[in-house]
Parts: sequence; C-alpha cells; structure tokens
Amino acid sequence: IRFNAAFLYALGSFAIFIVGGLTGLQLGAVVADVQLHDTYFVVAHFHYVIFASVILGTYAAVHWWFPKMFGRMMNETIGKIHAISTFVLFNIVFAPMFVLGFAGYPRRYSGFGHIPLFQGYEWITDFISAAAILLVLSQLLFVFNFFYSLMAGKKADNNPWEATTLEWLAESPPPHMNWGATVPVVDRDPYEYAVDGVDYLPQGRLVPLPVRE
Repeated sequence: IRFNAAFLYALGSFAIFIVGGLTGLQLGAVVADVQLHDTYFVVAHFHYVIFASVILGTYAAVHWWFPKMFGRMMNETIGKIHAISTFVLFNIVFAPMFVLGFAGYPRRYSGFGHIPLFQGYEWITDFISAAAILLVLSQLLFVFNFFYSLMAGKKADNNPWEATTLEWLAESPPPHMNWGATVPVVDRDPYEYAVDGVDYLPQGRLVPLPVRE
C-alpha cells in the first residue's frame, strides 16, 4: 500500500460512502423515516453518497490516469493537501446536518429564526455555510495542480505506479495503436497474490510486431 494522493482520494471516498450507506438504512425504515423525511438528514445522506462516489472518485481517477494521458505527473504534495483538506472540510460541512435532521430541521427553507423550536440551531447553519465556502475554495488546489502539472509537471515514466495491467506497458502518453511497433503478450492474470520474492509482477510483456514480407 502506497499512501499517494490517488490512494488518499480513494480511501476518503470509501470512508465517506460507508457513512452514506449506513445512514440510508434509517431512511429506508418507516419508523425512522417519518421523523427524518425532508429534513437536513436527507441532504447529508445524499451528499455522503454522491460526493464520495462521483467527486472523490473522479479526483482519484484523474490523479491516477494523468501521467498516462499527458505524460506528466501531478504534484503529489498539492494532491495530498487537497485530498485531506477536501475530506476534512466535507465532513465539517455535512456531518452537522445529521444533527439538524434528528432535530427535525426541514430542508428547502432559507431560515427558521422565527420558529422558537429551531432558534437554537441557527449557529449550526451559519457554521455550515462558512465551512462550505472553505470547501469550495479548497477545490482551487486541484484546478491549480491540474494545469500546473500539465505545463510543468515532472515527466512520467510509462508505469509510474508499477501497475500490473496491460495499458501501463504503453508509453505515456500512448502513441497511435497504443503500443506502436510492439504488441503485448499476456503471461498471467493482472493481480497475482502470494508470489514469493516478487513485489511487482506485470501482467504481460511487449514483443515486436511480426514483419510482413
């Protein structure tokens, strides 16, 4: 296991998605959903599912495939800072919404200062708004990292991650026909476990294309 930026994005996505899945159980139970339906609990649950699977998943994929697509590496330090800050700020924004939901705080309203029952929760919505602004601003790190690395990133090897599948045998970025004048030969499954004395075992190798006479 290598704790690079792509791994941190994927790990954060997995952790957030677990919360989204577990909170869906309450919404699927009639007894609980009577209280939680159309409250901030639903908003939090939705974002814990969608943000994890779509946003963080996309960040992980872009960081992983960037060297193969463009032949350059994304900055690892900036990537790690962005992954951690996004994970932390996301939870700061949406975790308090579960508290609001349990209190019966309904969604789709701009404010509840005129309702005595909810006046004690106004500070939480203000806190969420401030954290949401920071969450949006932190995404500029990814935008900067993407374009900076595109122009000035370190040149990538063909397989900087030591991945075992065939596409990582191609040059970065791949030429026409992917492998140029060579062709991949598959020797084994891409994910071999318990191979003694070997930490990195590619799925195949490249051999020259046969010359037609």
